[in-house]
Amino acid sequence: MERDDDKISVRLNGKVQKIREIPTKKREFFQKKTDKPWDELLPKPDNLIEFSKHQEERKRNEQPFWDDGNREQSPKLPFKRKKKKKSTDFSYSLKNVPVLFIVAVVSAIVVGVSFGFTMLTVFTGNEPDIVSSAEATNIPHFEEKNTRLPHLTVEVVQGGAFSTLEKGQQVADSIKEKSLAAVLFSQTEPIYLFMGIAQDRANSKAIGQIYEQKGQETYLKSYTVSPATIQEQAVETTTSQWFTQMEEIYKRMIDLSVDGITGSGAQVSRESVEEIRLQTLTLHEQETKAFERLHPSAQQHATALSEEMLNAGNHLAAYQQQGDEMYLLEAQQALLEVLAHYESFIQAVSS
Repeated sequence: MERDDDKISVRLNGKVQKIREIPTKKREFFQKKTDKPWDELLPKPDNLIEFSKHQEERKRNEQPFWDDGNREQSPKLPFKRKKKKKSTDFSYSLKNVPVLFIVAVVSAIVVGVSFGFTMLTVFTGNEPDIVSSAEATNIPHFEEKNTRLPHLTVEVVQGGAFSTLEKGQQVADSIKEKSLAAVLFSQTEPIYLFMGIAQDRANSKAIGQIYEQKGQETYLKSYTVSPATIQEQAVETTTSQWFTQMEEIYKRMIDLSVDGITGSGAQVSRESVEEIRLQTLTLHEQETKAFERLHPSAQQHATALSEEMLNAGNHLAAYQQQGDEMYLLEAQQALLEVLAHYESFIQAVSS
């Protein structure tokens, strides 16, 4: 803006704009009366624009708007913090453990402790006392009682199956007339007729072929006598030990008889047969003590079983001395009788 004594000119956007001029006489008239500069005597228009106020308002509008309407004292934006990454390491916490797992562990501990105290009470007959470390070496040691009877699983040569004992006995008698082994198992249904016994399928097949050459039809099968239904308390320790020894001797007798029947006979030596016979005699002498507490029906089958074990040993000894195959078939007959009596013994003890 340019100014002199006579006129006022305004420059806007680089161009001089014309404005209304006030006469010089009027200016001098007002100055004499007031003694004030002419600029102060000029009336200010109502539509005066103050650029400074507009500039401040524009700056305030550029700031973010707040609900309270106060832009100048608005709160600052919160600092954006980065979230901490969860650690990949596995942390143990009770919240992570399943409830069922905790219950199972606690139950196992309670049952184990209860069982331990029960067994200690059974063996000692008294309430368990707390034992110090100095007395721990004086705790008596209890050996585990073997009160289980053996499972006998063999391969047999079957000659038939019958609905009645009379019919089966007729066929068995006819087979025995041919000097062949034949034993009826009356405890089964139907009643089986067995003619040979071995410990594996190959040897039972070899025995079956010998019978077929003599005109007898045969079948091969596995047969098991299991004492699973007998409770351990039903059998004395001496009885179970006797039958455990019997099982070992019984299996060796089967192998010796099969070895002689199949033609090799390498195992049927004088030393092996004599050893088996002496072990059978010792077992026979121990039967009185082993069977004295058995039920009469069970004792009857156990005694008959012991007698057939003795017969099988004598037949093997006779074969070794004379070399007659007939003694091997008689040994097979006795070994099948042992199996039948053992099955009857198991059923008598279970009843």
